[in-house]
Parts: sequence; C-alpha cells; structure tokens
Amino acid sequence: MSKMRKMVVMVLVLAMVVQFSYCGREISAATTVSAASVSLKIRDRKATCKANVIGKSGVTKIKGTLKLKKIVNKKTSTVKTWDISVKSSTMSMSKTYSTGQGQYKVVLSVDVYKGSSVQHVTISQSSFSL
Repeated sequence: MSKMRKMVVMVLVLAMVVQFSYCGREISAATTVSAASVSLKIRDRKATCKANVIGKSGVTKIKGTLKLKKIVNKKTSTVKTWDISVKSSTMSMSKTYSTGQGQYKVVLSVDVYKGSSVQHVTISQSSFSL
C-alpha cells in the first residue's frame, strides 16, 4: 500500500473512531492532531498493540498511555500499561503482551501539545483471544 493511501486510510479511520475533547468538551475540529490510530491483534495468545499519532505543524510533545484491558461481563480491568512521552510531532508504538482467553481492548489516551494548546485524544479497539 502506498504511503499516500495509508495516510488516507488513517484519516478515514480517525474520522470514524476518534473522539476529540478539550477540557472535557467535545470540539468539532482537531486543533493539534492530523491523524491518530490504534490497533489490537491477538494471535497465539499474544496481543500486539499498535498506536500512531501525527500532530499538526508546531506540535512539540505527545504524552499519555497505551493500555491493554481485559473485558469480563462488560467490565474492564487494565492488564498492562505503557507510558508514552515524546518530544516530537509524531509518535509510533508497537508493544506485545501475553494474553489468556477472552475479550481484550486497547486504549490510547494522549495529550498533544502545540504552543499553549493541548488536545486530548482517546481511541480504542477490541479483539478476542480464543
């Protein structure tokens, strides 16, 4: 897949999945983020959690967490947390963790800094391990 096509797919996923908020309020347009994505794939009882954030021009820092959560009876519990802290306008992370059977969810929660603006982004994806 070409780089441009990947970017278009990422932006479309962003439009469908990401909820942007600023100080607890939803906003209609992203002020600091061009694109963000998260994925969870489980194979042979090993979860691969991937996250990407592309900040707009002027972004200086991306800070937050990537969490792997287990879902049991509609309740979630965190099984692994990875901290994110980069002084850059882009962030890419791929982590693996051993899982048991059940349903899992990966949650990316970051603050993206651009000058005096901070935008909070949270996205998630679920998957099953058999």
